[in-house]
Amino acid sequence: IRDDGYLISLYPAAPQETQDMLYDRPRSGIAPSGNGQLGRSGYAEGDASILGQPAAYAWQRLAHYPVTMFVATPLAEYRHAWWQAVRVPFALMLVLGVAGVVGLRLLQTRQQALEAERRRAEAALTEKRLAEQANRAKSEFLSRMSHELRTPLNAMLGFAQLLELDGTPALDARHAQWVAQIRRAGWHLLEMINDVLDLSRIESGTLKLEFEALRLEPLLAESMAMVEAQARERGVHLLRGLSEDDGSLRVFGDATRIKQILTNLLSNAVKYNRSGGEVRLATRCLEGPDGSVRVAIEVSDDGLGM
Repeated sequence: IRDDGYLISLYPAAPQETQDMLYDRPRSGIAPSGNGQLGRSGYAEGDASILGQPAAYAWQRLAHYPVTMFVATPLAEYRHAWWQAVRVPFALMLVLGVAGVVGLRLLQTRQQALEAERRRAEAALTEKRLAEQANRAKSEFLSRMSHELRTPLNAMLGFAQLLELDGTPALDARHAQWVAQIRRAGWHLLEMINDVLDLSRIESGTLKLEFEALRLEPLLAESMAMVEAQARERGVHLLRGLSEDDGSLRVFGDATRIKQILTNLLSNAVKYNRSGGEVRLATRCLEGPDGSVRVAIEVSDDGLGM
């Protein structure tokens, strides 16, 4: 196409009728309107075409020649060629974009998980700190209250001993028995307070047991004496069935723990019994798997059960 818009060459060659229609005719639909001159270079798409169908046009003016290099390609072929050229990069960009979005989402999820873990760790640390503070406060409270707990208990034990030692006038047998029960209960309570106050041993699970050979009959008698008042108030009868060897039988264990266990069992038997019922304490000897002799202490009652 010359600068004035006339077609001077067509490639590839067109049929004769197309050439007769196209040659020596100005392409006013291609050249920019106004001065009838093409720009130095450009690109355009149009419906009317020298090819008889929508086409894409590109041109470039040659320096020092009154000729412009001109290319007209059917728009469908141009777009097909364009798609063939860009589909691989486009697909790659799409994959990279999707991968980037997925990676960003995974990163956000990871960051959220780390943040949640950090918050849980902080919450656990806070709870631990609060628990330690509460534990220290409990220990301090028990330590400060030890004297308040011991003072009246020591006074009670002291007056019970004075009543037993004072012979002017002497206590009758019934009153002497009551005072003895007060003294035994006081000593038992004092031993329990000593264990409660020793928090380090209790919390660490290293509560010390003092094993020794113990006469069984006095342990049973002292344990039953602890619940006599409770049984009398509820109208429950305490019965002790001893074997022939109970008087001289000795067991190996911790006296304080044995009395604590028996007192709890007897107290529950009285508490959950019926009015006028019975609580029975019995012993029997058993042979252990290693051939040793063991003692079974049984507590039974007439209640409905727990």
